[in-house]
Amino acid sequence: MAKVRHGKRYYKQMALEVAVRNPERLEGILQTFSKFEGVRLDDRAILNIYAQLYIDKVTTSRDIDIDNASEEEIRQYVKTRTHNNEWGFPTGYQAAFTRYLKTLSEFGFIYSQYNEIFRISPVAKALLANQITLSEAFALQCMRFWRKSPYRRVLNDFNYFKFILNVIDRVNRSGHRLSYNQFLLSLFSDDGNVDDFVDIITANTFATQDDVYAYILEHYSEVDSCHGRASKQSSCFNDYGDAVFRVLQLTGFITIEYEGVLLLSINNLRREFLEKLLELDFSIPIEAKENELLYFETTGSFNSSLLELIAGYRKQQARAVSEYNMKIRHIIDTYGLTRNTVAQYIREVSLGNSDSTRIGAKYMSLIAPYIHEDTELLIKVATIVSMIETGSLIFAKPFCTNDFVTAMDSGRCIADMEEDTRKFILETKDFLTRFES
Repeated sequence: MAKVRHGKRYYKQMALEVAVRNPERLEGILQTFSKFEGVRLDDRAILNIYAQLYIDKVTTSRDIDIDNASEEEIRQYVKTRTHNNEWGFPTGYQAAFTRYLKTLSEFGFIYSQYNEIFRISPVAKALLANQITLSEAFALQCMRFWRKSPYRRVLNDFNYFKFILNVIDRVNRSGHRLSYNQFLLSLFSDDGNVDDFVDIITANTFATQDDVYAYILEHYSEVDSCHGRASKQSSCFNDYGDAVFRVLQLTGFITIEYEGVLLLSINNLRREFLEKLLELDFSIPIEAKENELLYFETTGSFNSSLLELIAGYRKQQARAVSEYNMKIRHIIDTYGLTRNTVAQYIREVSLGNSDSTRIGAKYMSLIAPYIHEDTELLIKVATIVSMIETGSLIFAKPFCTNDFVTAMDSGRCIADMEEDTRKFILETKDFLTRFES
């Protein structure tokens, strides 16, 4: 029997939970959840799990100093987090807790129903056991995700990610790339028909997001009794659109270029992996679209054949790593870095015990709509060089605009810059060690 109900089904925009906007955080959330597998999600268990997310520093808040708070103080703080009844969870911290459950449930990683046993799926366990990476896990689960489900009261009965990846591929094969504005429009497809959508973007110009929203209002928003009202433009694009786009990026199936606008292409390094997953032709039984447990069992399975498929793809990925190492080697040669010059900053910066408030410590960031991987690499190496030349502690990290806003809102901007710099210095040291040995 289905538990989650939101009234009548309508054709609606493709959307995901926006409270946990960065999908890379979901792995940490899942690690915390795994400690509670098998417990019944009653009020006490929800309180304990919710508090553990703060204790594990998977989530943070400006309203409480987690480092100096006791576990009981954290639990009392969690009780102040409230939301109206949601997903069958009662009003209060119980309903607020669902923001951490939604995406993981929709992608088949967990089964989480109020007053029922909390379950972790086989594919989630493969991720937690390091058999597969987070990117590989989402690449797989995006091929299983279904819009019409027990969790979304929509009439859109198709796999959105298969649809948009086929659209991008079709556009690429015609010699073009899909614009971000065209991607935003794709979120409103009723049926996932690739031919129809390509015809729409061929016949219409979507130069601005205002153009996209005007088309949505005319063709999708309450145009009949089966279509729901479109959200405000900022919610459609900056919230729901951004959340979906981040998951699509996490799969590694697309590459992005910025030429005044974001342009999307299929990542050729993962094309064969994508094609093999598409060949499996995952589908969701009608019954599972109305039943949370059947949906979980259908989408969350994992076996040796899937593991072998992913392992085969990694051979291609090894070539990409080789290309990345060549870029590092070129930049290192240009700046004359050696293992010894980098190692002198390991103790201060990478071990995490430096006094970053001392005189001379600097924080720098590049903020742009999109950060190309080569730009990010150059900034990271230049940071090491600048530390060596100036004798100062420098923490640097490039942010895309949305990530920067999220980091500032959560109060994690400085911590993210420090963590990113430390991680890259260690990676550079390891690389030099391998190269010079």
